[in-house]
Amino acid sequence: MYKDYNTGQTALRLNLDFAIPSNHLANAISWFVDSVLEEYFQTERLS
Repeated sequence: MYKDYNTGQTALRLNLDFAIPSNHLANAISWFVDSVLEEYFQTERLS
């Protein structure tokens, strides 16, 4: 009724060892997010 399987065979392996080029859009987004003042994230607006 049930097939034998290995629980490790369904895991997806992610390659986290990569470098983003300096002219990639992700760097511009990171710069923008880092430049936003933390006060905007910490205040709750009810308007």
